[in-house]
Amino acid sequence: MRTLETLSRKFRFIEADVMVKSSKALKDVQPEVERVRQKAVSKYTPAQKCLMFLRRILFLYLVPK
Repeated sequence: MRTLETLSRKFRFIEADVMVKSSKALKDVQPEVERVRQKAVSKYTPAQKCLMFLRRILFLYLVPK
């Protein structure tokens, strides 16, 4: 959890500071920053999401109404 808080703080710094936004270094690493942000945001992989969906559907049919 602490790692996610640190990442969040760094992302906010990148968003807020005008000098950082206009730097060439950020432009070099921007794709990697976005990849890390997406990975931090998405908790489950697509395969795990699919399995969870299928389990929900199966559970609906198993539970009597």
